[in-house]
Amino acid sequence: MIFKTFDSKIDKWTSKIGIFGKSFNEIGTAVNDAFKSVIDSLDNFNENVGFGESLKNNLSSKNDANKDLIKNSLGEIISPENIDSYIEQLNLGTAKEKLVDIFNHETLVKQNKKTWQDYFDTLDDGEGYIVDLIKNTSDLSKLTGEDLIKANEAARASAINQNKAIREQTLSFRASKAALSALATIGNMAAMWLVSKGIELAVTAFGNYIHQAKRLSRIQMTNFIMRNPIITTL
Repeated sequence: MIFKTFDSKIDKWTSKIGIFGKSFNEIGTAVNDAFKSVIDSLDNFNENVGFGESLKNNLSSKNDANKDLIKNSLGEIISPENIDSYIEQLNLGTAKEKLVDIFNHETLVKQNKKTWQDYFDTLDDGEGYIVDLIKNTSDLSKLTGEDLIKANEAARASAINQNKAIREQTLSFRASKAALSALATIGNMAAMWLVSKGIELAVTAFGNYIHQAKRLSRIQMTNFIMRNPIITTL
């Protein structure tokens, strides 16, 4: 199937449909960037940037960036909306439960019955912050629930920020910013047009009101004279 639909946040039909795995919006942006690269290279005689090579690099940049995105076990890209599916938010209750597990496992490690790697293997992908916390704490007996909560909050923020930074480098994000900018410009123009049109309509309505008032006044005067002909003879 050549044509393909895309679930894009950009509210443009060109972002919703495309070919060969790319939306028309992405392809258009890649072509524009390729032309810009070729034009910019004309000023540098030591470089020979081909249009085809530049276009290929632009079209593949999104996939290269996406491979570094943090995803949950379902393959969903982590965002503020679904961060809990990757790193569950801790409170004092759940933090203390994890703290008990850590202390219990420490006892087994000291008895040479278990290793810390055994414990690390029980953790989910998003719980790497616990591994780092244990490795970087010299005296685990001083570890508190608040320490776990702080590490948890930092890990959640880090995952969200990493994905945000990566997505801001992709073609789709640059295209969305351009689209939003264009929409904002169109919106401002539309607002100015509506304001000017509103003023025009108000002035026209007021003029019509004055004209109608004068017309009614003349009609009323004419009717009054016709009803009182004696006044006109005085």
